[in-house]
Amino acid sequence: MEGEGWQISEVVALLGMGRRAIQRSCGQNLVSGDLGIVRVGASKPGRRSYDADELAQLHLVNVMNQDGMDLVSVRDAFLRAQDTGGIGALTVVFREA
Repeated sequence: MEGEGWQISEVVALLGMGRRAIQRSCGQNLVSGDLGIVRVGASKPGRRSYDADELAQLHLVNVMNQDGMDLVSVRDAFLRAQDTGGIGALTVVFREA
């Protein structure tokens, strides 16, 4: 980890999540298929880094995706969770399922 967060290559290695899935999960460009599930803080152009909270959210995205949910369904679940108590509530509900 480089002082300010994890780089995408490190996130790929840590989570076993594909680079494109990470980009789609965090990107905001709907034209290119991004879903904006995880909001990533500001970083240097071309050097996006992920903090611990973003890494935890990406882990949850990955677990839900591996459990059979497509990324659009994961995004919808995140949006519902944000409206009804936050991502922490989603984590609890998902663990009970």
